[in-house]
Amino acid sequence: MATGFGGSCFGLEGASGVGCTVTPRGFGLEVLTASGAALTLPYPHMNVSFSGVDDKYLSFEASSGGRTVRVLVSDRGIVPAIEAVGAPGSVLEQLRGARSARKRRAASRAGVLATIAAVLATLAALVIAGLLWVIARAADAVPPSFEVELGRAAAGQILAGTPACTDPAMNRAVREIGTRLVGAMGASPYAFRVRVLDSKEVNAFALPGGYVFVNRGLLELASSGDELAGVMAHELEHVLRRHSVRNLARQAGLSLVLAAVAWSGSDLQGFLMSNAAGLASMSFSRDQEEEADARGLELMARAGLDPSGLPRFLARLEAEEGKLGPLLTFISDHPASRDRVKALDAMIAAAPRAAVKPLAARFDEAKKTCAPAKVTDPDEP
Repeated sequence: MATGFGGSCFGLEGASGVGCTVTPRGFGLEVLTASGAALTLPYPHMNVSFSGVDDKYLSFEASSGGRTVRVLVSDRGIVPAIEAVGAPGSVLEQLRGARSARKRRAASRAGVLATIAAVLATLAALVIAGLLWVIARAADAVPPSFEVELGRAAAGQILAGTPACTDPAMNRAVREIGTRLVGAMGASPYAFRVRVLDSKEVNAFALPGGYVFVNRGLLELASSGDELAGVMAHELEHVLRRHSVRNLARQAGLSLVLAAVAWSGSDLQGFLMSNAAGLASMSFSRDQEEEADARGLELMARAGLDPSGLPRFLARLEAEEGKLGPLLTFISDHPASRDRVKALDAMIAAAPRAAVKPLAARFDEAKKTCAPAKVTDPDEP
């Protein structure tokens, strides 16, 4: 009797990450959801790869019935099961290639951690002469690839506890803004991913490596796409300026620098990853907020968006503070003072006026429907 494996299916039933059972057959993978939807992913033209944090899932992607379906399975036992049913050589070769690529990535991560540990150990000798200088250099030594690992770990924890909004119109509107802003950045080491969370809290935040989250509560409070774009530009600049990583290094302080002398790469990874959970609620210094404000306005102008969206939104937050109370978490992390709004208005007035290109999405309509669903993979589009 053929063995079935539990998995998550994308592209079925109009939702992301529905539970399903995957059974290897000689002709392909049979997929059956809990609601009874069934289809077969044929082996020809199937793409096989690893996905998720630490390559947790095997990903099988193929077209069936005119749609592209992706299945994620965490149980490695599916590999010998596919081999046992006599799958074509092309699929077996992809499985072998995926395993080899996974081993190379694991080795690369270990090398990155060893490099970080070595840099921190070298800098530890200078800590007495200048602790702050050492910590700053330690943060600079963290490569973008490790920032992505930190951000992915934190994003996975967030998605495990909060559904995401999957409504196509809402996501098109938000991603249109993200695409405009990212396109105006120029070269960047990060592949930015923007996702809306089904949360009433008025908040938005960006994790290291480019994982950007906007809460539905903030989306609903914004009166225009340009106001949302102002918030997103500010958050993107926190990522580009590596503010979270610098704050982690500063919080760790002397203990991290000195411990790096004796720690192994896995010890260092455990320390940094243990701090990933707090990245979403991390507060930034006044200098970091001012830098993100100023750079965000410049990014908005280059993207053809109205820079005045950010001060307008901050002024609305200040006015709504008494009414929204504990739901207004954005203010606790990003103080919306009158002085800050005035400073933004002054920067906009002093900058050359750039042409504004209207957004295509109808923002008022797009923000009405969320369609919440569980998303298991932070890298899912």
